[in-house]
This record gives sequence, C-alpha cells and structure tokens, in this order.
Amino acid sequence: MPLMHRSIYHSSNGSALLDATNEVFLEWLESRGRNDDPVDIDLIGREGDYVEVGAGHRARIDSVGNGDSPAVRYSQMVISENGAYSTHMTAVMEGSGAWVQFDVHAPHQNSNFHAPKIPTLLLEKAEKEGFSLTSGNGSERFTPAPRRVRVDEVGWLLDEVINNKTRQTTALVAGMRTDDNYRRWSETFEKWFSFSKGVATLWLLDGEATVEFNSLVHSGYAVYSRAVHSFEPLADTNDPDDAYRHRWFSSHDLFENRDSKRNQSRLYHLSRRTALKQKSPEAVVRAEKLLNSRATQLQVHRGSEDSPFRDRIRDLRTTWPTIPAVPSTKDTPAPATESEKKTTEPTAPIQRHTPVLPIRPRPTPPVRPRPAVEPKITKKSDAVPEKVEAREEGILATIREFCETIGLTPSDDQPADDLLLEVFDRVWKSERAVQNAERIIAEKDDEIVQLEADNQILQEAWDEAVAETGNLDLTIAESQRRIQHYSLQLQVLQAPQSAYEPPTVDLPKSMSKVLERLNRKKLQHVVFTGNAKKARDLDNRPNAEAIARVCWDFLITLDDYAKQCRDGHTSVEKYITESETLAHPSKFARSESKIVRTTDQYKQARSFKVPSEIDQSERIHMWAHYRLAQDGGKAPRLHYYDATQKNGKIYVGYIGEHLPSPMTT
Repeated sequence: MPLMHRSIYHSSNGSALLDATNEVFLEWLESRGRNDDPVDIDLIGREGDYVEVGAGHRARIDSVGNGDSPAVRYSQMVISENGAYSTHMTAVMEGSGAWVQFDVHAPHQNSNFHAPKIPTLLLEKAEKEGFSLTSGNGSERFTPAPRRVRVDEVGWLLDEVINNKTRQTTALVAGMRTDDNYRRWSETFEKWFSFSKGVATLWLLDGEATVEFNSLVHSGYAVYSRAVHSFEPLADTNDPDDAYRHRWFSSHDLFENRDSKRNQSRLYHLSRRTALKQKSPEAVVRAEKLLNSRATQLQVHRGSEDSPFRDRIRDLRTTWPTIPAVPSTKDTPAPATESEKKTTEPTAPIQRHTPVLPIRPRPTPPVRPRPAVEPKITKKSDAVPEKVEAREEGILATIREFCETIGLTPSDDQPADDLLLEVFDRVWKSERAVQNAERIIAEKDDEIVQLEADNQILQEAWDEAVAETGNLDLTIAESQRRIQHYSLQLQVLQAPQSAYEPPTVDLPKSMSKVLERLNRKKLQHVVFTGNAKKARDLDNRPNAEAIARVCWDFLITLDDYAKQCRDGHTSVEKYITESETLAHPSKFARSESKIVRTTDQYKQARSFKVPSEIDQSERIHMWAHYRLAQDGGKAPRLHYYDATQKNGKIYVGYIGEHLPSPMTT
C-alpha cells in the first residue's frame, strides 16, 4: 500500500502531546460513524488485532513500555471497493518531549485521496492546551492559521525558516498590499491553507513586510500581493538558478477558484509531495520495531490458553475417591498382650456412623512342619515400596530435566502430577504458537510475492523511463542541430533580432485548464466528448502539471494535423513521424493489442461518445491513444477517434488513468 500522506510533529511537552494524540484519534474515529451505523470506540482492538468498530471501520491500539520511552500506535482501516485505506499514528516519548508520526496509506498510487482531518484536529488541540508542534526544528512551527510576519521579522523568516538548510517541509508564504485589511485577508488565506495545515508551515506577510521581503530576495522568489509562493527545502533566495523549483500561485489563479476547493487541493498536494520525503525520527523507528515485535508476539501466542488437559484432569479429580494413607510397615508396633487389650478395651460400645459389615470367620490354615533351619525371607512390604519409591524418584527427575529443556522452573516440593500438567500446558501453547507462526510466515510469503510483482512493475517502469530518456536525448541532440542550422540561416538572411527570441508559450498547469480551453473552442478541430471528472482526477497526481502540458501539446498536434489533412497527411501516426510536431512518436499508439480488441471487458471500456453523424449508435471504439506520462504500462492515456475524412474533426473520448488491460487488472 503506497504512502499517501506523512506528518511528523515534535513537542517539548511530551505528556501533553501523547494525551492530545489519544483524544484526537478517538474523537476522529468516533466522528467517522453514521446515524444508522455509529462507531463504538469501546470496541477498539488492543491485542494486536483489528476489530470492527462500526460504519465499516476497523481499529486497534498497540502499546509497549520502553523504559522512559513508552510508545503507542493508533491504527484505523476501512476497506472500500477499490481496496483498503489505513491510518497510523505512532506516539513515543523521548526524554521530556515526544514525537508523533501520522501516516496514511491508500490501495494504489493513483487512488483518490484527499487531505486528512487529523493534522488540523491535532493542531487545534495543541493550541487549546497551550503547547506547540514543530518538525523538530524550533523555527519550523506548525499552526492552524497563517502566522503574521511584520516588517521587523522578515530577516528572521528568511534566515531561520526559508533559507534554513535543516528545513524539511514546504513553507507557504502569502503577501498583501499595504492598504489591505489584515484580518480580512488572514481569513481568506486561512481558508485557502485549510488543507495544508500540519503539512506545511503557513506565513502571511503584512503589507510592509511584503515590500521588505521582495527587496531582500531575487525577483524569482518574490511574494506578490494576494498571491502565494511555496518554498521547498534547501532554498536559497539569492540563487536565481534555483527559483524554478519553488512554485507560486498568482492572485488571478487563486481568485478564479476562490469559490471551489481547487486552491486548497493544489496547495495541499504540493506540500504533501515534500512531506512524503521526510524520514522517520529515530525514536519513532525504534518504537515501530518494538510495536511490530509486540504485535507479532501477540499473533504468535494468540489462542494459547491453558490446555484442555488441565481442565480434564481437574474435572476428574473431583470424582476420585479419597485414598486413606497406608502406614509404613517398618514402624508398625508389636501386637498388644492380653492384659494390654483388656486395659485398652472401652467400657462402652463404640458409636459408629457408618454401617459395618459382619466379620467373616477366617479359616484355620493347615499345620505345616517347621523346617529345621528357617530361611531368611525378605518381606514384600519392605522391598516393594523401596523399588516404587526409586522408580518414582527417577520419573520425577526425568520430568524435572525435561522441564528445564522447555523453560519451566518447578519448585523443589512440586508434585509430579502438577509438573506433568505444567508440561502439558507448555507443549499445548507451543503447538498453538507454532501454528500461528506458520500462518504468519505464509502471510509474509504472500506479501513477498506481491512485493516481487510490484518490483517487477517498477523495474519495467524504470526500463521504460531509461529508454524514453535515451530517445529524448536523441531528440534534444537533433533539435540542437536544427537550432544551430536555423540560426546560421537567419544570420545569412540578416534577420532582425526578434527572430532569435523564443516564442511566448502559454501552457496550462492543470488538466482543469486543459478542459477549460477545449470548452472555449481554443482548438477548432478537436472536440472532447469524455468524462471531465476522470480527466480532472489526474490533477491529484504528483506530476499533474507535466501531464497537463504533455496532453495540451498532443491536442495542439491533433488540431494541426486536422488543419493540414488537405496537404496529403492521411493519419496522425504519419503526421507525427514525418513532421516537426510537439508530440513524441514513442508515446503514440495507433491501436490496441489483439487481446484488448477482442476481450469484451477491455473492448467495452474503450467505447466512447461521438455524434450520430459519425456512428448511429453515438458510440465508437477509440483504439488510438497517446501516453501522457511514464508509469510502467499504467500511465494515463488520451484516447481519440480520427474523423477528419468525414467532417474534419477529431473526437477525444477519454483522458484519464490507464483503462483496464491485461497489465492493469
């Protein structure tokens, strides 16, 4: 499951942070319930297992005492039709302070994912309780609202935050005009920063501070009024060559989307990509190892209660008769004489409480002649007990020796039957533990198989990227030769200086912008008939801007092809390979594989809308497609149908993630 979100917090008030983490997780989990299916936090699993708590949510809490560094991990999981989403919060004390690491995983890298609420809840709780949260760097402090920066604090902001080489997260800095109302604009930027709380540090320069800031940095790092500039780690505001790495959002872009959540989402995903690169603190790494070990032990020893032998023998013991002790024959006193019997006989009859059988007369044995020499006879009553006692002592010694081999330490006076019960228990529990361990190993083997499959996909993506890079290097080299040739030709023709200037290109930065241009008929010969939401979902990807630009370049190529069909071009493929276009031939495919074209599941997924003049069913299979990014055979695609021979149009029926195929299903 790919990691989609990571936030790491530190506080010098460790106990307060651990208490807040516990309260926030429970409150958040309880809020996930529905009126008809509430969440019961009392059901949370605490023995290494997820437990269903309601509304489809499973939860567990693992804890381990580690001397002065106790650790707790809060986990939640919900399984959707697309797979499992999981949330983990690990809190660990370190000295008087504490760390909290918050991670969220999704089923797939391209799964729909939105900013989680827990960071905001934790920040609000910290502010209410009066302690601060940082990344471990004191100046990198997270707040639930943008911090105001006055003119005398600009130098500190640049030195201690933006240009600080130890900074790990994005710094979002907004600017204002000198005549702007600070309270009003603070509320506006707080709204736009709402998804980025706890992922980036938030700053708002007042009017005078905005002017001062821009006077101290290179123009490429300027923070314009009512705009936002993002500063990534390792920034150097005096290095003009590094400015391209730090994106900014103009006031025009922000106000254009002010009534939607577009601004919040863009700022969050920008900050999230940086936050994902954070390494776990050492205290958290140690705590995770202990928690995982503890969870594994609980899983291994699950079901290892007392063996049924103990209960069975305990039940049998209640039915056994009481066996009277047999006096030893060695100490039996001599028979009493007749006079002694008389003096000892009672004067009154003995009152018995149980019936006594009548005494049977004993037959008189025959008189046998006595031998001259009486042989020495060993009494059975003397020999047998000694042998039995020796045998019992040998058995007991063997049991004690076996106890040592299985880790039992019996007491010196513990009876043999109790020792055997302890042995039965230990063997029973060990057998159950072995079964659990074998199950866990089998699960790990399945995970290894899945990881190997994922690794194979990544290797294919890497090989594809290497090949693509090689092709791009060749293309760049060829382009440079052409540029040099054209430059020499311009010199021969004595062209004006303006001929050497690069063209002004207005490229879209998101798929939403691409769709807006298509809707405004910017391309006269290209018509989009697909699902706009699937196209916009691509904006949630880390490389969203690159995808949008590649898509727009190909759409321009399609439009140019449609314009020039009268010049002899009969196919898009021929036009791309034989002409100078913005499209790259290696990303283009004129059809699908035979298995895709003949398998109903894959075939139907590539049937898209067209006008009835193209097909009476108003649908047609669009086999031709263009790859919009690198992703090991799973990259997003653009599917189109070339109708230039019918009405001069090209219909784009789909822009989105890779459609179902043998490689994606």
